[in-house]
Amino acid sequence: MKKKTLFKCRGLIIAAMAIMTFTPITKYIVSGGGTACAAELTYEQEKEREKKKDDEAIRLRSLKPTETAEGGYSLNEPLKVGMKVTYTHELYTATCEVANYGFSGNAKFGSAAVLLTYTFTPKYNGKWDLSFYEDYNDPIEAGAFKDASGNVLSTDNTQVAGVTYTASVLKKANTAPWGYNDLLFQINLNSPEIETASDFTGYYDHKFGFILPLVISSIDDSLVIEDDITANSITLDGSVLQSLGYQPKSVGIFYKEASAAEWQQAESTTITGLKGNTEYQIKVNYIKDVYGNADKTKVLTLTSPDSNVISVLTSMNTKVDIKSVKISKAKVKKFKYKGYWWWSSVRRSWVWEKPSTSTCTRFKVTVTIKKKVPGAKGYWINIDGANQYMMDGSKTKCSFYALVKGKKIGKKVTVKACAYNRAGGKGMGPLGKAKKAKVKK
Repeated sequence: MKKKTLFKCRGLIIAAMAIMTFTPITKYIVSGGGTACAAELTYEQEKEREKKKDDEAIRLRSLKPTETAEGGYSLNEPLKVGMKVTYTHELYTATCEVANYGFSGNAKFGSAAVLLTYTFTPKYNGKWDLSFYEDYNDPIEAGAFKDASGNVLSTDNTQVAGVTYTASVLKKANTAPWGYNDLLFQINLNSPEIETASDFTGYYDHKFGFILPLVISSIDDSLVIEDDITANSITLDGSVLQSLGYQPKSVGIFYKEASAAEWQQAESTTITGLKGNTEYQIKVNYIKDVYGNADKTKVLTLTSPDSNVISVLTSMNTKVDIKSVKISKAKVKKFKYKGYWWWSSVRRSWVWEKPSTSTCTRFKVTVTIKKKVPGAKGYWINIDGANQYMMDGSKTKCSFYALVKGKKIGKKVTVKACAYNRAGGKGMGPLGKAKKAKVKK
């Protein structure tokens, strides 16, 4: 009798130690209660116990974690640094936070890379297996999960409850680079310190969805149509604007004088009402409709960031008057031109240009303008409607040889001048008063 009592006491002690060592989520209570050893359970009690274990495993497998958003996270808002989601489950806590965005991670990821930081904290000891999933079009570079001491989380070892493991993941934007993107994070639990019917408790998928914001390419002088810059208007190239967002819904064009503080919005690709010989600054953005979910049933309208700023100098608006013109050393010359073939894009065939001759008059001309024009880089000297010479803006007098069609000796030619303020003689202002001069030998 004493031995039997001692055996039961030992059984109670072992059961108590088991409860202290392993803390199940649900306590399995057999019919009739009591603390008897498993060996003393009846067949019906054992079946009841196994069923409860199976039910608990099924419950854990189907249990979805609760999600808590932080840092302004929303699937209606473009991604920002600091956005975070916390996943809380009976077995663990996991987080995903946006650490960086819109930087050039490397050649593989380009400028639309997203750096995400994941943490994982188990609530029970077990062999946890954590994985990130990617597809062919959405490459990722995932680091290992490590604890604060740098120990790597591994399925070869049992992870300790309460220890936080951290990993970083670099993800490239997918083939539709703006709008909805996601990254799948999977948690597997094997050999848990939880009494279930199998060593495998379940796996849990976390799809971290986010809206990639619009990006905008850098703009440069190619945005401006150089030949369409006047003293009071600047025209932008519509094809370049469309390429900024790949056929955007609309484009915003903003401008201001370089010295001004407030920006104004242009009503079209031609900015009007400007001042001559004045530096203006221009920037743009665009609006685009993007998908707001994986099913492409939701549409969001996003606005890109503003582009970088470029500066444009409007053309001159001051006339240049001629003070005097002197012509000498005139000679008539004939020029012969050989025949040649050239390709006509209109006819889409080769065209033969016949040999020809041309009679011209070459003479020396000295031109003096009345005064310098503020802001002028130089002056064009125009003879009979054709620009012949570029005079430096620091001077008021120049001499050069001109070539004019026809026999001009003894006849008068018309000489005019205009100022320009951009490289290559661009940014010309209006022609001033003309001077007529006789062509002399």
